[in-house]
Amino acid sequence: MQEGKVEILLGAALSVLPQLVDAGRKFDLVLIDAAWEEQWGYFEYALRLVRAGGCVYVDNVVRELLELEDGGEGDGLLTRVGRVEGMDATLVSTVSGHKGREDEMFDGFLLAVVREG
Repeated sequence: MQEGKVEILLGAALSVLPQLVDAGRKFDLVLIDAAWEEQWGYFEYALRLVRAGGCVYVDNVVRELLELEDGGEGDGLLTRVGRVEGMDATLVSTVSGHKGREDEMFDGFLLAVVREG
């Protein structure tokens, strides 16, 4: 891709992401805002696509923890992320007073900084 140009790739993310990895593409930031059951698959690809010093942002992680029956225990996204070497991650909680329902006010995101990419 030429500098200053935008490239749009259409397709299912889990089909497009392997193509980006195979092409050796690297990014400074990958944003994941996906269905909870797909977050880990996207996160694994994001780690391969982000250059050292880059970030992976995963939205709605706290909502997932609050809504899962098992309270996020076991092999959920946070547990898996905690096992990954070569990056540092933090969970940032947020409170949104503009949400209509009290059970939707609390959320947050995961921010991971890749040390090796």
